[in-house]
Amino acid sequence: MTTILGTYLPVDQGIDRSQVGVVIPTCNAGKHWTDLSNGLRLQGIPANQVLIADSSSDDGTRELAKAEGYQVFRIDRCDFNHGGTRQLALGLEIGRASCRERV
Repeated sequence: MTTILGTYLPVDQGIDRSQVGVVIPTCNAGKHWTDLSNGLRLQGIPANQVLIADSSSDDGTRELAKAEGYQVFRIDRCDFNHGGTRQLALGLEIGRASCRERV
């Protein structure tokens, strides 16, 4: 089983990854970007099914994500909060369906 940041998504159990949407809050995550991106690829999560909720990074995080095809939305740091930002992301489209349809 492959893991990303403590979240398990079995690689070999026939999960239809076209129905998986991932929201990742970031703030200056550039130094961790390669590990994160590699982990998503290892789990078979296509870039178009990942939404990066970025809190106004100034280290190139948004640019790294966009360059690899991830969907990115920017939120001002002063407006970020863990629950509210995730709730906002629920209404955005990721991949084939909105997060709200999968919750």
